[in-house]
Amino acid sequence: MFDDSPGDTPTLPLVLLVDDERFTHGLVAEALKGHCELMSAGDGADAVMAIESRLPDLIIMDVEMPGITGLDLCRALRESAATANTPIIFLSGHDEIVDRVAGYSAGGDDYVVKPFSMRELHAKTMNMLESFQLLRETRSTAEFATSTAMTAMSNMGELSVLLEGLKAINTARDFRKIAEAVITAISDFSLQGAVQLRVPGQEITLNCHGEASPVEVAVIAQMVDLDRIFQFGKRLLITYDRVSLLISNLPIDDPDRIGRLRDHLAMLCEGADVRVQAIVSARESKQRGDTIGQTLTDISDALKEIDIAQRNSRMATNMAVSTMSENIGNALLSVALSEAQEDYLTGVIRTGVDSILDTHSSEHTLQDRLSRVIRDLKAACSDEKPGLHGPGLIWSDLFSVDNELLDDDQAP
Repeated sequence: MFDDSPGDTPTLPLVLLVDDERFTHGLVAEALKGHCELMSAGDGADAVMAIESRLPDLIIMDVEMPGITGLDLCRALRESAATANTPIIFLSGHDEIVDRVAGYSAGGDDYVVKPFSMRELHAKTMNMLESFQLLRETRSTAEFATSTAMTAMSNMGELSVLLEGLKAINTARDFRKIAEAVITAISDFSLQGAVQLRVPGQEITLNCHGEASPVEVAVIAQMVDLDRIFQFGKRLLITYDRVSLLISNLPIDDPDRIGRLRDHLAMLCEGADVRVQAIVSARESKQRGDTIGQTLTDISDALKEIDIAQRNSRMATNMAVSTMSENIGNALLSVALSEAQEDYLTGVIRTGVDSILDTHSSEHTLQDRLSRVIRDLKAACSDEKPGLHGPGLIWSDLFSVDNELLDDDQAP
């Protein structure tokens, strides 16, 4: 191998010259001096060794060399991935059209005839380097655009899975359906794992095959108090108040996808946690409503019994007073009293009877109010509950004698 390099200048493009004539190396070195770093080889074998040590930006090679010819070397380089796109300029003493066609057919990019002009070689070399640098940049941009497009398409697919999963979670009517929706979503992400829902009175833990294994349950139980998102190798655990998700096969060779999946799975878990809490709250609210409804029914029944008892008591009192008045009147007829004494006793008795009747008259008003309370309670216990939704009616009003709604004198 010849050593005609003008020096180590890493910032300059590297050109490999393959030629068995030392004189040619001197001319090429002079033509490219100050613009390229030159690496020299005397034959095809030396060229292969040089390329293995440092990959050149451009290759200039003679067509006729001892051993492997330039055309055969060019074909071999084009079959190698490392040099498949490296620009190659042939140097040849043959200027026939058939020779040029052979060079281009072997994979050459340009053809310079010996003896050559150093200015021409310099111009062709620099233009070739500039063109291929632009081509590499274009390819790099295209590859980046393709990669970005593929990533965007992949992300759109993942977002579609996430939205479908959240939709299924939001429409789930029970806890097991929520767990199944989460499992379906992670399966659509091409992942495997288990989800656990912690709800009052039970824990629901499922994996992609049904009920979770004891190992999965134990892992979730041991790690439930760790950070909200905890990754260990290819495993990932996401924990919320009522929901935990364990993933067992993260694509560790694709960090970008792992980052997206962490975000998607966290949103999936948060949606499941919110839905679980909503169902728990709805069930607790229904239970409280049922308790209140039963209490209202019991109060209504008790007040009805009190109402009936008080009305019966009033009727009995009225009858007793009437009977007493009649008996006293008959008794006075059989007693020898002066007119003044009879008038006095009659006045005393009448005053007492009137007092009793006045008291019962006041109780009659209260009784009618109690009847209205019973009617409102019955309405409150019914399906439509008009008593609870009527204007100005609150729970304390049902037991207040000052309630405007209790001024109706009609019995129930």
